[in-house]
Amino acid sequence: MQASFSIFQGVTGTSEDRIALDVHSITELQDERKVPATDDAAKYDYKAEGRGGEAVYSFASCQGRVLAIRKDKRFVEAAENEEVGVLLDRTCFYAEQGGQVSEQARAVVGIGVYLVD
Repeated sequence: MQASFSIFQGVTGTSEDRIALDVHSITELQDERKVPATDDAAKYDYKAEGRGGEAVYSFASCQGRVLAIRKDKRFVEAAENEEVGVLLDRTCFYAEQGGQVSEQARAVVGIGVYLVD
C-alpha cells in the first residue's frame, strides 16, 4: 500500500526519480532513522477465482502505518497535494524492488482515498 500524489515544481527528473529510494536513502532509513523493513506478508492473503490468465484475484485489506514520506529525493515530515513515496510498516504489495507493474490499490487515510500504483 504505497501512495502517490502529484507535484509540478521546477525539479529535474521524473516524479518516480524524485521519490525512488537509492542506496543513500536506504542507508539513512536503516542506520539513522532506524526504520524497520516493511512487512509484506499480506501479499499472500488472497483468493483466486478461475484459472490461468482468466483468474480474478481478490485480496484482504491491509492496514499499515506511515513510517516515512519521500519527496524530491529527500524525506519530509508532511506533504499536501503532491506526489510522494510513502513507506509503510505493513503492505499487501511486494515491498522489495518497487512492486509489480500491475499492482493497484486504494489507500484510505482519514477521509481521503488515494490511488496507489
